[in-house]
Amino acid sequence: MNIHSNAQFSGFEWILIDLASRYGHDKLPFEDRLSFGSELIHLFKVDTLEKLKENIAPWLKEADEPEIIQAIREAQYAIN
Repeated sequence: MNIHSNAQFSGFEWILIDLASRYGHDKLPFEDRLSFGSELIHLFKVDTLEKLKENIAPWLKEADEPEIIQAIREAQYAIN
């Protein structure tokens, strides 16, 4: 494994990778986690906290870690 291979990701991409990891995809390759996180961006592009809660409620039931909410907030902050 090339120790520098992960340097190709931007800070925002690392946020999406972390989001997928906290969802339970921590064993997937980084590229797959990035893809998973990218597919969720539309859920976070909202104007109100109520809409965010509505968007993520069903998704949270599947998450592995309680820290997923912090990862979601970081992603939302980076997007907006």
